[in-house]
Amino acid sequence: MLKDVKQTYWKLAAGCIGSAMPLMIFGSGVMGVVLILGIILGLVATKGNSLRSTLTFVRTSRVVHVIGGLFAVLFLSSSMSVDVDYSMDKMLELSGIAFLALALYISLREMPVRHVEMAYQSLAVSTIV
Repeated sequence: MLKDVKQTYWKLAAGCIGSAMPLMIFGSGVMGVVLILGIILGLVATKGNSLRSTLTFVRTSRVVHVIGGLFAVLFLSSSMSVDVDYSMDKMLELSGIAFLALALYISLREMPVRHVEMAYQSLAVSTIV
C-alpha cells in the first residue's frame, strides 16, 4: 500500500472515530455507521509487524482469556434459558459489541500518535458544533 494512501486511511479513520460520539444526536444508527466506518478504515490501514505484535499481545492477554471464559459461560447459560431465541439474540448482540470493541482497540493501538490527536481534535470540534 502506498504511503499516501495509508496516511489518507489513517486521517479518515481518525475523523470518523473522533466525530462518531457527538453524532449520537442524530441517532444511534448514524453514530454506529460512522464508528464502524472508522474502525474498518483503521483496520485497513494497519499492516506489518506491528499488527502481528498487537494480535500476539491480545491473544496472550489474561483479560482476553477471562472475557472468553465469561462469554463461554454466558453462551451456555443462554442455551439453557427459558426463552432460548431471545437469549441467543442478546448473546449475538453482546458478541458483536465485544468484537467491535476489540477491533477499535486494535485500530487505536496501531494508529500513529498524530492521528490519535487528530481524532481528539475531531471529537472536540464536532462536540462544539
